[in-house]
Amino acid sequence: MSHDTQMHIKRLLKYILVGLGTNGLLYAASLVLVFLGISAPGAMAMVFPVGVLISFLFNRNWTFQMAGQKKSFFARYALIYGLVFILSPGGVYILELGGASSAVALFLMTGLNAVVLFILLNVWVFRPASKEMPEKPG
Repeated sequence: MSHDTQMHIKRLLKYILVGLGTNGLLYAASLVLVFLGISAPGAMAMVFPVGVLISFLFNRNWTFQMAGQKKSFFARYALIYGLVFILSPGGVYILELGGASSAVALFLMTGLNAVVLFILLNVWVFRPASKEMPEKPG
């Protein structure tokens, strides 16, 4: 197994641990908010920013081990999470319209978000230095 393959597997396993912990807590918080009368899309919108901050810190420092290297990491991270933030409540709403319960809709969107985000974090946000795009001359 190549070094790159081992690195990606290690990153994936750490990402899964961070994701399970963070998303488990946020999912539980979302369910509590739904129980308190807030719509499922509203609950997801409320807990999402907290999840972004927590997951950024763990993923930057532990999963991808990129602490202190680039200030652009958070900008890229925030951009992809911002896009997911915009799309997630709509996805939950569509799933509910399709007949899914709020709990199932939240669970499915959380899982879809995790897959999409891992791919983007790995290939764009925290890509290894050897994969950085060359700087423009001049």
